[in-house]
Amino acid sequence: MSKWGKPTKNRKRIDPRYFINETTNRDLKEYATAEEQPLKSREPASVGYVLRSLQRQYNRGVHPSQRRGMPFRMGVDPIMDALMIDDVWPEDEEALQQMIDAGQPQSIEDLAPIVADWLTKYRQGEHSTEAGRASAMEKWR
Repeated sequence: MSKWGKPTKNRKRIDPRYFINETTNRDLKEYATAEEQPLKSREPASVGYVLRSLQRQYNRGVHPSQRRGMPFRMGVDPIMDALMIDDVWPEDEEALQQMIDAGQPQSIEDLAPIVADWLTKYRQGEHSTEAGRASAMEKWR
């Protein structure tokens, strides 16, 4: 019973640490089914999100006055760090490097649409093939 007024219902909750795919409350309907893909994988990557992530990574630890006169350069690893992506297949890294080389970006603003396009295709699994993943697994073992 609450301090004043009506008694509160004793609601049994599911501990989310042990039931990852279920909802926290027992009476809510499960909206995601096994047949449907999650909505996040269908959405294209936003250029604004990628641009903000790349700017934070590019400006980390370096004063802007130190960058004057230096040509713009950002490799695959800092891009992956900016987007918080780990453990990608080698084909995915090669695809990103090829897209960067083909686009020849001169600034972060030029690089962001290229990376957003790569990220959308990466989320959809368009860069890596089954054979490439199998050969990478064999090299890893």
